[in-house]
Amino acid sequence: MEMATQNPIQHFSTDQLNHLQDQLNGMHLPWLAERRQHALSRFIETGFPGRKHEEWRYTPTRDIEKHDFKPVTSPTLVDTNVILKHQISNALTLVFVDGFFQPDLSRIDTSALPVTVTNLASALDQFPDLVETHLDSINQNHHGFCYLNSAFFNDGLFVHIPEFTALDIPIHVIHAGSTSDAMISTRNLVIAEQDSSCHIIETWISNDTPRLTNSVTEMIAADNARIEMNNIQDQGNNSYHISTTWSQLANSAQLTHHGFNFGGQLVRNDINTLLGNNAKCRHSGLTVTRHNQHIDNHLRIEHLYPEASSQVLYKNIADDKSRAVFQGCIVVHKDAQQTDSNMSNPNLLLSNDAIINTKPQLQIDADDVQCAHGVTVGELEQSALFFLRSRGLDEHTARNILTFAFANETIQDITSTELKSMVLDKLLTHFPQSAIRVDWL
Repeated sequence: MEMATQNPIQHFSTDQLNHLQDQLNGMHLPWLAERRQHALSRFIETGFPGRKHEEWRYTPTRDIEKHDFKPVTSPTLVDTNVILKHQISNALTLVFVDGFFQPDLSRIDTSALPVTVTNLASALDQFPDLVETHLDSINQNHHGFCYLNSAFFNDGLFVHIPEFTALDIPIHVIHAGSTSDAMISTRNLVIAEQDSSCHIIETWISNDTPRLTNSVTEMIAADNARIEMNNIQDQGNNSYHISTTWSQLANSAQLTHHGFNFGGQLVRNDINTLLGNNAKCRHSGLTVTRHNQHIDNHLRIEHLYPEASSQVLYKNIADDKSRAVFQGCIVVHKDAQQTDSNMSNPNLLLSNDAIINTKPQLQIDADDVQCAHGVTVGELEQSALFFLRSRGLDEHTARNILTFAFANETIQDITSTELKSMVLDKLLTHFPQSAIRVDWL
């Protein structure tokens, strides 16, 4: 007798959205309610992406489909000491627990600053026209998780930097997960006007209970604006984390994006950047997997106009029976002459059972360009291990020193000394048998 399987799409229906109308922020705005309904309809049509989709063939979503994750209507309690442990001093701090803004744990007094830094729910009330103009303006909803976020997002970060304004204080967003079997949908919107700048740090933490985090971020940089983004993902062992980031850079705008992935059971980061004339972007990332983790970084950069440059450095370290994936695609459109682009993906295997999949791509339709990509996958060099062992180090310490040396290049890109130390501490927890100290690195 054939067993019937439950259709995961039935978990997310129009009836469920209608039931949550009173809980979801912004439902009093007709344009947003209409967008939510449209996104939900599109999700029901398309469903979750899976291995039948070329860009998702390395990332199985069937485990997510098996779980009955539900939108959270109210947050549970969280250990405030965990929040304080992750806070960056001298920063504007926004704390979200299960996707809900926690003003008592946040520090966002901008009364003396000519900027707007708040949660998206407040922005929908205070600046509805500004949010309507920019929300979904660059997010192309190119897979089911994006549609699901657009239908069920409740809150997130909202930043508006006026023209000719440089915000010297970092903006730190801490997302803490606590509720089991929760679907947490966060939405971030960052608007940097002409000749403005800001630095955003986003930290993801949670306990080990199962949950699905589905986040979408849109960052819009006008002419000559500069945005720096650091994203640190260190969620619990049973967390599923899907993140989509869209960045649009106008003429001479600049984006620096650093991504660090340590936690989570299954993680997928989609990073999409659209470059205008003479725009510049630098993407770097470090992923460390162990046990049976699966972390996939999918990067797509589109050169739309001439004289733009893009630099990519993503490193993977895989141990035990884990899998790390990097898919990078640089697209140079026919009008994007004098493009300068370079993509590098070095990978380190620490176990015979670990797997690393890498797929770099260049799609070039212009003829006056300088584009290159390189990939390496290998183990620790035996000659280097022998050298360190001959100096009196035990094998564990020698292997870890070489592993840290491999990872350190991406960490050195962090401009905040405090954040750099925090990321190094997280890296060290993956090698508890090591006697290495942070100040050696």
